[in-house]
Amino acid sequence: MTGDAIVITIPTDPVPKERPRVSAWGPSYTPARTKAYQRAVALHARSALAAYGKLWSLDGWYKVEVVFRREHARGDIDNVAKSILDGLNKVVWNDDARVVELHVRRLYDGVVGARVRVTQVEAPDGAPVSRPKAKRPAARAKRSTAAATAASSWRNGKAALPSKGFV
Repeated sequence: MTGDAIVITIPTDPVPKERPRVSAWGPSYTPARTKAYQRAVALHARSALAAYGKLWSLDGWYKVEVVFRREHARGDIDNVAKSILDGLNKVVWNDDARVVELHVRRLYDGVVGARVRVTQVEAPDGAPVSRPKAKRPAARAKRSTAAATAASSWRNGKAALPSKGFV
């Protein structure tokens, strides 16, 4: 299927990928505006794949061409591309690390939105060969009741240190 291409039109104002935020209550998170745009990109990509009419491989190698227009001239071109590529993860490809060629162009006139053309290409020289993932066991062996109780009390912070063997 090398050479096959899909064209995805995203008719909303492109949102540059924002830096992850760190809160006092936990680890970093992606800002809501960025998440909403990535969901819109995924939705339009699914629609384009449905109209494509053929099987599309998520494990190929890809060339991506992005042309976009924004309401404002603000926002780095690479951050807009990153937002679009991340929105296409698990829809057009398994991971955007499979993109081997990227062309991005910003226009200042016309209707806001983005047009993305994704073309499947041959694997580049020296590219790693995809191997099927090893299957994991269906379930872990059950621990003894005593071991499970001890582990849960340590996790809950209710266990006391053993009196012997610790200084």
